[in-house]
Amino acid sequence: LEDIKTYYRFKCARISYIGLTDIEMDFVDENYSRRRESHVEGDIIMYGTIFFDIDRGMIVAMKDASSFGGTQRNQYLDFSQQHFGGLNWGFVALLNFDRIDLITPLGNVLDTRTEKDHVLQDFVWRTDMIME
Repeated sequence: LEDIKTYYRFKCARISYIGLTDIEMDFVDENYSRRRESHVEGDIIMYGTIFFDIDRGMIVAMKDASSFGGTQRNQYLDFSQQHFGGLNWGFVALLNFDRIDLITPLGNVLDTRTEKDHVLQDFVWRTDMIME
């Protein structure tokens, strides 16, 4: 909790956060022509700032504090501005996955050999939001 004050017409608690979670899961996807068994390992890092309206009990914004009626900068959002497109994002998630797929052909096929794919995936999801 960084601050409680009125932003525009909302009495808000400004909450900055950062979190890390590790993921490990197995899943199967099958259609008429193939079966894909996947094992995924990775992590997700999320950070940002939310503005929670105390009177209404709802999030009214996910914004950088300086672009939502404030002047104080946030160290995580400074990082976001430097590395993600020059904008002050209110929510950023960095997703890094190591996925191994085992693909088996199905149906009337002559070659039944399986195929193994190893894929490294890096994603960035960023957004900001203001409720009207």
